[in-house]
Amino acid sequence: MQKTMDARKFKLLILHSIKGFSQVMLMENAISGSLILLGISLYSPTLALIAFLSSIVGTSIGLSKESHRNEAMKGIYGFNSLLSGMAIMLFLQGDWRWGIALIAAAFSAYLMYILSKIFLRWKLPVLTAPFVVTTWLGLLVSYKITMLHINPAFVTSSPAKWRLPIEGKPNFILGLIKGVGEVFIIDSFWAGSLILIALFVAGWRFGV
Repeated sequence: MQKTMDARKFKLLILHSIKGFSQVMLMENAISGSLILLGISLYSPTLALIAFLSSIVGTSIGLSKESHRNEAMKGIYGFNSLLSGMAIMLFLQGDWRWGIALIAAAFSAYLMYILSKIFLRWKLPVLTAPFVVTTWLGLLVSYKITMLHINPAFVTSSPAKWRLPIEGKPNFILGLIKGVGEVFIIDSFWAGSLILIALFVAGWRFGV
């Protein structure tokens, strides 16, 4: 009996965590969340794994808060955490990156909990504020911790110093679809396509 209950709780945790992927796009749909996770896997299985684990971490923390359990079940506590975990994996280098990513996911979830209480006074949504704050803190801290290094591919500089390729003709459709994938900080046509399909699965209005 106990094993059955534990298995059911685990399945529900996975379901709620997958919903976190759809909540990045402001919707609650487990099928869409699964397609988005698959899209991230096409870009990088490692990145998809850390995103999934980060969502589980954030959802677990949300479920532990009695007053916020309903939000956690909808995936609200998963999406900031998974984005934070992905950002750490993409923007930082080092052997400790996996652990730091999961710590960032947990920090983002706790920040979600704190900001929700504050923003509730003004009836404002928290949205991706925890992800933004957590990611920038992680990037700034990396300058002071020797075990962490910013990925050379991620450059923070003045737009005046950017060198953008101008060869060839711009592809409008390619840019649109890749733009959908960039919501998850990834540059991939196929990932963007699956994420776009996930939006249409949730509803044609979402897709359009």
